Amino acid sequence: DGVREANALGVSMTNVSFPDNGSAGVAVFGVDPAGPLAPPVTSGDRLAAQVAVIDASLARKGIGVGATITAEPSGMQMKVVGITSDRTYRHAPVVYVPLETWRQIQVGANPKPGRAPVSAIAVTGDASALARLSQAAPGTMSGTKGEVIQALPGYTQESGTLLMIQVFLLVIAAGIIAAFFYIMTLQKTAEFGVLKAIGTSMSYLTCTLVCQIFLLALAGIGIGATLSFAVASVIPATVPFLLDSGRIALFGAVMLTVALIGSLLSLIRIARVDPLTAIGHAA
Repeated sequence: DGVREANALGVSMTNVSFPDNGSAGVAVFGVDPAGPLAPPVTSGDRLAAQVAVIDASLARKGIGVGATITAEPSGMQMKVVGITSDRTYRHAPVVYVPLETWRQIQVGANPKPGRAPVSAIAVTGDASALARLSQAAPGTMSGTKGEVIQALPGYTQESGTLLMIQVFLLVIAAGIIAAFFYIMTLQKTAEFGVLKAIGTSMSYLTCTLVCQIFLLALAGIGIGATLSFAVASVIPATVPFLLDSGRIALFGAVMLTVALIGSLLSLIRIARVDPLTAIGHAA
């Protein structure tokens, strides 16, 4: 009760051979061609019986619409009728086939009596119903889409490594930015002392310094983002690289905040400047 739709999904890793004696490691997904798991296509026709839709990364190996690929070692042949994009699993391009074709590939690779069991079932329904799935189907595990992604082999480890690299880069950048502006402040100690000696208020000096740091940091972030998108535009399509505008904006905001926090060190230095001492050094 409460489940609106359930769609079987078969997943397996295998090699496929194609014309010109080429071969590639792929992930084969068996889905219902008329169901929601069937992929959208960027060229060619949608998935149908006895045919396949392949990811664009596999198409770049010279496999076009109309080509025939052969699953190994089962020998199952499939005609490519469409191409989709951004569909990879465990760094391998995905080949979408009807569920029955996927079962034939599995049985051909591992001859066993009976039908090959599916790998998962994608369920759409009420939250309360989804929470009861494991109890309703003993021997199974259930989770949200996000939880399933986190459980993919190697995903958590790779994501954790990349996140650690990003955090370390932010920490290092924060230290460099703070030190850079602090050194600039030290070099202008005499000037700040003279300004304080002639009656310039600390609030005015604070506003001036923060505005300068804000503008410099904003310009640096803008230049860095522009260069990042420029480099991304020339990276070959075969490289698994994706530049997310939202992530760039987030990191830009973090760096801007870090720069402003780093300005506190410079403000403390300015507040402690003795006008008489600074004038003496300036003289």
